Amino acid sequence: MIKNTKFILLTFTLVLSMSLIAAAGVAVPYWDNNPLKLAPGEFTTLTLNLQNGVGTNDLTFQATVSQQEGIANLVGDSNEYFVPLKEIVPVELEVAVPEDANPGDRYDITLSFKQVSADDNGFVTIASGFTTKIPVEVVGETESVLYGQEPESSSNNLPIVVIVLVFIALGIIVFVLGKKRRN
Repeated sequence: MIKNTKFILLTFTLVLSMSLIAAAGVAVPYWDNNPLKLAPGEFTTLTLNLQNGVGTNDLTFQATVSQQEGIANLVGDSNEYFVPLKEIVPVELEVAVPEDANPGDRYDITLSFKQVSADDNGFVTIASGFTTKIPVEVVGETESVLYGQEPESSSNNLPIVVIVLVFIALGIIVFVLGKKRRN
């Protein structure tokens, strides 16, 4: 009888505490078997997704970047990220491989998030934190994730609106010239 009562109380406590469980994390597109591949001198901006998936509270996290050689920096004015409940917040990380890096070199970027917000409801909140690693592999130019992409500063890309307006203008000119010929 005592064993059954203890089991029922334990089960009841676990079920009630389920609502207290919070889950937060960061989605990273690169891992040990799938590193970010960049050539010497290349740089890119990664967008990671900070998530607040389960629980009852909005959370605020402070991000810290640590790495070899100082190849990565958070983009923006602050390293704090407010993540509303069941929302995803982008975290941008700029990664730049040194010019003097050699193909085959590998860098590890460690990105840590520590919860800095507290629960305003008077409940004790256990501050959470998590860490993720982003491996960067130095490769030849043709193996880089940026191979074949135009540089961001390229001004060759005309907006589609401008192209459409040019075609409309040409159509009007042809129409007017054709009408004058008939008269």
